[in-house]
Amino acid sequence: MKGKDLLDHFDLVKEEYIEAADRPPVKRKRTWLPWVAAAACFCMILGAALWLGGGSEPPVVSPTQPTVLSLPTEPMLPSESTVTAPTAELSEPWELHFNKTDLAVDAARRFDCCIFYEALELDTIEDLLPENCPEVSGASALFNSTGEFLALTLQIDGATVELSYMEPLGCYVLPGERQRSEYKGVSFLAFQYEWGDRVTLSAETELHGIYMGFTTECAADDLEQTKAEFQALLEVFAFYEQAPELRSICPSEIPLLENRSLSTAEAILDPDFGKYFLQNLPAGFTEESIRKYRDQQSFYLSGLWTKGLDTLSWRISYFTEVDAARVTSVADLENYDLSLYPIPRADSVPEELREIVNDPIFLAEELTLDAVYARAYRVSDSGDTDGWRMQFTVRYGDYLISVNTKGVDPQWLYQQLQNFMNN
Repeated sequence: MKGKDLLDHFDLVKEEYIEAADRPPVKRKRTWLPWVAAAACFCMILGAALWLGGGSEPPVVSPTQPTVLSLPTEPMLPSESTVTAPTAELSEPWELHFNKTDLAVDAARRFDCCIFYEALELDTIEDLLPENCPEVSGASALFNSTGEFLALTLQIDGATVELSYMEPLGCYVLPGERQRSEYKGVSFLAFQYEWGDRVTLSAETELHGIYMGFTTECAADDLEQTKAEFQALLEVFAFYEQAPELRSICPSEIPLLENRSLSTAEAILDPDFGKYFLQNLPAGFTEESIRKYRDQQSFYLSGLWTKGLDTLSWRISYFTEVDAARVTSVADLENYDLSLYPIPRADSVPEELREIVNDPIFLAEELTLDAVYARAYRVSDSGDTDGWRMQFTVRYGDYLISVNTKGVDPQWLYQQLQNFMNN
């Protein structure tokens, strides 16, 4: 058929094919898809025109001969059924609303088993990132004791992004309703928490069955710029075309983990820490929990007892290099004597001493009753006990005993600590 005859029969070609060929191309990550779809579409148009115009049987292609496609010089838009999501270039202006709060609450999840983290090589997670994702500077995964994936954490331009199959626990408490923001059908819940001259921004959403959490921090003077960058990051993760297969992330090894409840008898006989476990209790105190725990950072045996609002916490662990900065001599009163630092101590304790004043470590052979009383104080809080409060740690060679009490007599506590001097 000649070109003139082809044009004469073009009115027999469906309009949607012509309209699709006339639309501008769309930039996509996998550029071969539009070419293949466009070539197929072009062949359908040409074949239909030739067949209908000539009135002859459709051409038969021999299965033994390869079919050569003549591709157009410009890419053409594929059928609309293949377009699963808009690209970031088509984004529309929107406003991310930040719910302001002055009360932050610990949002740590609680697991029935031990957990551990493992750093990931960045090239192993490329296929799990959304299109146009900014450069990732660090990545780690959270697993349970059997190596099952729990969460992926990414570091991107100073922000932290967490992807997980678990619904997040809100880390802020607000009175009344929380206002959400929507972008391209994705609903975000965002917060702004101000503390001193610093501001924390956070947001959370759910897409394709994946829960996403975003957090960043900045100086108050940089707030507007940081908000704009934070919103841009949320836009990127709103363009996931499908759920990333997070469970494909596997640990290279499973470290030694332990998290179990013990009886008092089992705790006293524990081969690691039993010889320093508390065997006597103040009058009226009853057991709440005794637990042995081990993960990549911590290894300890702890006990908690209560009497109404009064509490007694006792924890035994190994001394490490990290603890060395908190060791103090009894002679250095500025490191531990709370009478030198009136409440609120955030204002009265020098910044360079805050860590050691909060929880000093005494050498067992130096500990005195006066030092224990220097760590004891009372407060009058409505609805709470007004008994002595104490927090400090004592080193016995390679072991540490950390105590945190409310309503416990300082002299009684000192005597219990002295009982372990010969161990």
